[in-house]
Amino acid sequence: GINPNGVARGPLVKAFLDNLEKTRTQSKRKNYEDRGKNTLNDGYSKAELKAVSHYFMTEKNIPTGSRDRLCFLLSHAMLCRSETTLGMQFADLFSLIIENQGVTPCISLVATISFGKTNQHGKIEYCSSVRHRQVEVCSVGALAVNLFSRFHFENEPFPGFSTRSAWYDTYVIKGEDRFSPIE
Repeated sequence: GINPNGVARGPLVKAFLDNLEKTRTQSKRKNYEDRGKNTLNDGYSKAELKAVSHYFMTEKNIPTGSRDRLCFLLSHAMLCRSETTLGMQFADLFSLIIENQGVTPCISLVATISFGKTNQHGKIEYCSSVRHRQVEVCSVGALAVNLFSRFHFENEPFPGFSTRSAWYDTYVIKGEDRFSPIE
C-alpha cells in the first residue's frame, strides 16, 4: 500500500509487447531470415558430443562422471531442460519397443514429465531416447553405466519393488542420496 501507482506492466504494455513480437516474427518471415539460426542445428557437432562424453568418463571420477554424463546425454537426446532431467525419478521412466525397425528389437527409453518451468500445471508430457549406434553418445547406455556405477562402485542398496513407496522417490540422477536431486 505504499506505492500509489498501478502495476508497471499492465494490459497495455503486455498488448504492446505481444504485438511487437508478432511484428518481428512476420518481418523475419517476409525477409527470408535463416530459420535454422538459434535452433538445435546450432548445438553440438558429433565430434563435440563425443568429446564431452569422453571428458565425463575419463577426466572425472567414476560415480560423478557417469552421473554427469547421463544428465548431459539425457538432456541432449530427450531435448529436456536440465531441471527436468535432474528431477526425473525411476517411476517416471519406462521402456517401449518400437516395432518394424530392423532385425534387432528397437527399445526406446521414455520419460513421463509432469513438472518443470514449461509444465507448471502437471500435464503429462513425454520425451524419449533410443539407443545410439555410437556407444560414446548413447543415452540409454549412459543410464546403464550410471546404474552399474551406483549399485556396484558406490554400493547403493538396490531398491525393493515390493511397494511403490520403496522406489518411487528414487531419483535417476541422484544428489547427496538417492532420495534427493542435485541442488
